[in-house]
Amino acid sequence: SRLPSLPRAAAHGNATACYELCGRERCSNPDRPLQPPPASCPGRHLRFPDYFTIGYSQAGSTFFADLLAAHPDVAHACRKEVHFFDRGFFNRNVAIEHYLACFASHAAPHQLVGDNTVKSIYADEGIALWLRALNPNIKLIVLLRDPIARLQSRYALKGAGANCARHHPTSACSGHINEYVERQLEWIASSCPGLSNQTAPSRMVYHCGTAGSHNGLDTDSIVSSLYGSHLDHWISIFPRDQFLFISSERLFRAPAAVMAEAAAFLGLAPFDFARPAARRNSHLSRTATRLSPRNLSALRRFYEASNRRTAAITGIQVGAE
Repeated sequence: SRLPSLPRAAAHGNATACYELCGRERCSNPDRPLQPPPASCPGRHLRFPDYFTIGYSQAGSTFFADLLAAHPDVAHACRKEVHFFDRGFFNRNVAIEHYLACFASHAAPHQLVGDNTVKSIYADEGIALWLRALNPNIKLIVLLRDPIARLQSRYALKGAGANCARHHPTSACSGHINEYVERQLEWIASSCPGLSNQTAPSRMVYHCGTAGSHNGLDTDSIVSSLYGSHLDHWISIFPRDQFLFISSERLFRAPAAVMAEAAAFLGLAPFDFARPAARRNSHLSRTATRLSPRNLSALRRFYEASNRRTAAITGIQVGAE
């Protein structure tokens, strides 16, 4: 009943993820079909997530989760973002039942329940394999926002003004997005040149987003919006019809229409999704997040190939607005 304490490299090098459940080891490999997981173990009721909003942060995920949870046939998990697979579980002998308990105790049998850990698509490439081992039929939802607008939102949250000191050493807090972008693009060009010349394989995108950053700043705020590489990886693990791709801009503009599509994708009965009460946007900052023309052009070039690949996979023209 415990996750094996596998080193990260071994799990990725073998392209396999395993855990023990009901006294049997279950492994996920892209080249081997999986049977659905058991509905229960002796003496224990198990509940697997029916859907997983795997991406992206700062793309309207809380707005989407609040709307979806209003449906009577959808239940909240123990919390919006469970963060089981992206917080060092490779090195902790954590029982898989701890994760499943987030769903078993919070949903009636007829209700759907899911996880909304929206950094999962970019936090670690092994997460796709673990989810496939857990539930090969899981429905996957991806919110896609203009990468530059998303960067500005993440910067306001993690790199600007008073927020910066919560995430980084004070000496690393530049106070303006233009200095931040220039320093980070320089770091990426020197440390991960394949991202700048758009020749990097998917694995490099994952590595460069988390391996380090210049002067303690959050390189991942730029790298994590290379959607095309993440999507290439995930659609190599799961079939295309298990994904729902949503334009964040369209969600903000026409939430009722988008939620009707989400309900149909999840097999839910039609429902009048009322817009939730306005909430304070904790990602806003008084610090300027206006990009200079030079940095705006540099970022457009940086994301160009990824945006084209994203459109080819999803049909959504990110960055077009």
